[in-house]
Amino acid sequence: MSEPCYRTQVLFLMTVFMNIANLTGPLVAALTLAESLWLPFQLAGAFIAIMVFDIWAISETTCGSSIISTTSQTPEERAFLLQEPAESQSGIENSHSHWKSFTSKFTALTKNRMVVYLLIITFIKQTAFFSEFLFVQYASEKFKIPYSQATWFIESQAAGAMLTLIVVLPVVTQHLQRTVKPPGRVDLLTTRGCLLVLTLSYFSIKWASSIPLYAIGKSC
Repeated sequence: MSEPCYRTQVLFLMTVFMNIANLTGPLVAALTLAESLWLPFQLAGAFIAIMVFDIWAISETTCGSSIISTTSQTPEERAFLLQEPAESQSGIENSHSHWKSFTSKFTALTKNRMVVYLLIITFIKQTAFFSEFLFVQYASEKFKIPYSQATWFIESQAAGAMLTLIVVLPVVTQHLQRTVKPPGRVDLLTTRGCLLVLTLSYFSIKWASSIPLYAIGKSC
């Protein structure tokens, strides 16, 4: 587990590396497809194997692990990490107890209208985001371009995400932190701004009459 003060930086770096992969992915795919149809899949399989071995090599964050520092964790995290293991149960009993605990917690959560609203919004958002996987096909049909060329919109999207993460969001957040009080309102304004940009980019893609306008919408 990372130190609490570094968790935002770790998540930031994870997002940056994901977008770097999105930038380089189409180029690697194009180069390898020119050699062999199966070469991209073989290369992807090799990377997945490396990732699996890397995950296995990560030290466990158990109570006996030397990498845990309870002094830098909240009381709730410390209590969770240092709790005694439960008595051994059979597989059926264990599954039943976990399911009973889950259903009771879920029932308690759904008694709050705001929680129900957020759950519905999350479901709708995730369903809508899945349609993003079809945007390459949509661009290919909309602008009558080969599918191989439409994949470069993925790079424009990744470039926009990198620009937002490295330049736009830090500058905007720093400005809001200096001018907006209380600090919690900074996150609210940032979220609203991101939703506004997302809405504008949707209409830009929907009504795009040219490839550059479509690429700008995807980059946002």
